[in-house]
Amino acid sequence: MMGIEKFPESFRADIQTAVSILRSPGARNIDIAVNGLPQEDFFRAYGQLPMKTDHRFDLVDLSNDAAFSRRLRESGTLEGVG
Repeated sequence: MMGIEKFPESFRADIQTAVSILRSPGARNIDIAVNGLPQEDFFRAYGQLPMKTDHRFDLVDLSNDAAFSRRLRESGTLEGVG
C-alpha cells in the first residue's frame, strides 16, 4: 500500500484492514470521523483529502458537541482504525 510507511508501525495493520473494507464492492463514499484533531488541522485535512483521494468522502469532527457527532458517538457503530 503506497504511503503507509509514513504511519507508525502500530497503525499500519489497522489502516490496511480499513482500506480493504472500504474497497468492498458497492462502496460509494468513505466516511471518516476524527476525534481530538485541532480545528485548524481538521479543516486543513478536509481541504487536502479531496485532492489526494479517488473517492468521495465525509469527514466528521467527533470532538464537537453537534447533534450528529453525539449520535455517532452514542450509536456504538464506530470502528477505530488508527
